[in-house]
Amino acid sequence: MAKVLGLGIPLALGLTASWPWREADPPLPNKPAVSYVTVTATTPQLYQAHSARWWASRAVRARREANWSHHAIRRLRTALNRSYHDWKPTVDYAIDLAARVFGISESKMRAVAWCESTMRPWATNGRYAGIFQLGWRPFGLSPYDPVANALSAAQTVRHDGSWRQWACG
Repeated sequence: MAKVLGLGIPLALGLTASWPWREADPPLPNKPAVSYVTVTATTPQLYQAHSARWWASRAVRARREANWSHHAIRRLRTALNRSYHDWKPTVDYAIDLAARVFGISESKMRAVAWCESTMRPWATNGRYAGIFQLGWRPFGLSPYDPVANALSAAQTVRHDGSWRQWACG
């Protein structure tokens, strides 16, 4: 009788002579001396009624879809970054206008806007939106309007006397 290495595979084929175990060795406690693996699943059950070729084509299709999604996200990110350059004159104008109207430091406004939203008017963080991440609708307008957002932030700073409402202030 051939010995088992604990894997459920009998060592036949004359391999026992090269191993240090002999027939006289006692079996391990709570383990049978010889065990066999019984395969009960048939081929259709293993592949869930599909061929291996079907599973391979499904994997290839899934990988192509993942690659397409990845490239679509990259294209969208590139488009958003390009649109930043389209919005930059409007954001610069809004900050310059708000600083002049309310007498706030333009460099401080730029620093806070960069820290809060990297000067992107469509930036959001939960309920906060716009270049200054306002939690309210500036003058009843959209928080994504850079002019309204900057004017409202400058008015708030002028009224409060500090940038205490902003984490970057």
